[in-house]
Amino acid sequence: MVSEADADLDDETRVAKILADRWVHYPQGEAALTRMAELLRGARRIRMPSLLVVGEPDVGKTTILKKFMHAHAPIFDAETGRTSSEVVAMEAPPEADEARLYSAILQAIGAPEGGGSLIWSGSCTCSSGALVLAC
Repeated sequence: MVSEADADLDDETRVAKILADRWVHYPQGEAALTRMAELLRGARRIRMPSLLVVGEPDVGKTTILKKFMHAHAPIFDAETGRTSSEVVAMEAPPEADEARLYSAILQAIGAPEGGGSLIWSGSCTCSSGALVLAC
């Protein structure tokens, strides 16, 4: 957002602020963010509930996801060398078959490369509470 205080900034900085992405509050977007937060805070169980956000192109689905991801950014613990994330997001591959989907999920959580094999063993230095798939 550009304010009166920004009037003293140089032209390039003001233009960059004007052109920057920003969140515009609207009921459906706020409802989606609220529901996502509720799902994240909910009790863990075998069959976790999910949320599907569907809409035409350019209606704000990715912006909602980015805002949620920003609010739940990963935290790196230098002492353990581990990154902890409440939420991990990834885009479904354009040619979404099972192998590509699993590969994209493993890549999103920072799993080491498995040489193309779907059989993955090892450890990951990332722990997550939720996975968000952006299709």
